[in-house]
Amino acid sequence: MTFLVTTAFVFTFRTLVKRLPLLFYLLAAAMALAFAVSDSALLPPAVVAAFVIPMGRCYIAFSLFAIVMFTGVLGEGSRMRGCLAPIRAELSIAAAILVCAHVVRYASAYLVRLFDGAAAVATNLYLAFAIAAVVSVLLGVLTVTSFRVVKSRMPARAWKAVQRLAYPFFALVCMHAIVALAPSALGGSTASAVAVAQYFGVLALYGVLRVRRERVDKARRRESVGGIADAQASCAV
Repeated sequence: MTFLVTTAFVFTFRTLVKRLPLLFYLLAAAMALAFAVSDSALLPPAVVAAFVIPMGRCYIAFSLFAIVMFTGVLGEGSRMRGCLAPIRAELSIAAAILVCAHVVRYASAYLVRLFDGAAAVATNLYLAFAIAAVVSVLLGVLTVTSFRVVKSRMPARAWKAVQRLAYPFFALVCMHAIVALAPSALGGSTASAVAVAQYFGVLALYGVLRVRRERVDKARRRESVGGIADAQASCAV
């Protein structure tokens, strides 16, 4: 549901996001701040369900990242790609801002549990935290280079090389969630089991579409090279 609502919002306001990205970033920052200071016990259940839980579990940020990644594997003639490709950088930056709220709220709590010798910590939390640390570094690099001013000062080849880090980043985001939820899912939690299946499904689907896109691009490049060779041969004759 969060993904559908987020996609509908982005698609509806795509022109405004492109024209006034700062407004979009401020909205993301306001949401992050509201979540950081929120207290579920003092809020109506509807607000908790519609805002606090999606923010706390990074559903909104993940939805934005998923939109960015899946837009990149759509066909060149896709209307959705044509509409969303121009704002992929803005969506990535907004998603990173939303992630900050998740990190601030949960990192401090988990750090205490991980390094407090008196507290028993499940092995999966160590792994989830390690993955999160790598994800945070990758996110920082990708976010900084998503800003137009930074991109304009980088050589095109170097910028493209950095942006390829988005592939392992997205995979690790999914794995972080899967590792964190796995014990609960194995313990019988239906909600956690469904969530794990969804993250696996998203990752698998993206992998298939990414491979397919690579094959299409390679075929197109071969046709382009072949066409150039034929033209040169005709000129020589």
